[in-house]
Amino acid sequence: TQAVETEGADAPLQAGVAATADAVRFALAGTIEGDASTWLDPVQEGASLGEPVFIDCTQLVRMDFAAAGSVLNWAAHMQSLGHVLQFGQLHQLVAVFFNVIGIQEHAQVTPRRD
Repeated sequence: TQAVETEGADAPLQAGVAATADAVRFALAGTIEGDASTWLDPVQEGASLGEPVFIDCTQLVRMDFAAAGSVLNWAAHMQSLGHVLQFGQLHQLVAVFFNVIGIQEHAQVTPRRD
């Protein structure tokens, strides 16, 4: 399986949520391989229509092709429901990978500025 990796060792998948005044914020960290629903489900459950959903990817280490495909399908579904998604603070390589896969068609993809 192909993977996009950033710096650091493999870390377990983590997802968290925190509401802010302007958006619901989630954090994504570690390595994602295969089905990404383990972290996508809590994001979908915590998202409310009309509130932007920001997914902080500062601690995202790696994502393989299969996981990116499930993120693409999920982002398209969320967009069709009317949600506005933003994947922010992505490592440059992961941001390029997201754009190649087509996730930017359904969510804003913003690399971090190191």
